[in-house]
Amino acid sequence: MANKKKDYNLDAIETLISPVNETGDQEDQGTENARENAQETPRKGKQKAKGNGGVVVSFRLDEDVVKKLKGYAFYNNITQKEALETIITEYLDGKTIAKQKED
Repeated sequence: MANKKKDYNLDAIETLISPVNETGDQEDQGTENARENAQETPRKGKQKAKGNGGVVVSFRLDEDVVKKLKGYAFYNNITQKEALETIITEYLDGKTIAKQKED
């Protein structure tokens, strides 16, 4: 008996996880609405953080740097965000920083 590989493409997975309505048919309406809403929403380069007035930024870092950051945060019993803010702020204190244009 030959082993058959199952084809789990996106449609197959959605079929498996979509809810079944009372008649036994699977409901695709929610998935279609979610796709439409996602396509209508424009993406933003900068996002404002909710609550504290900060901005969301993202960087690609070496794994070793991330491990050091996590270790620093854990050792000092602070969040990684607080650790990164502390490290950057302490490093830049007393340095001359060029002013940038406002957007």
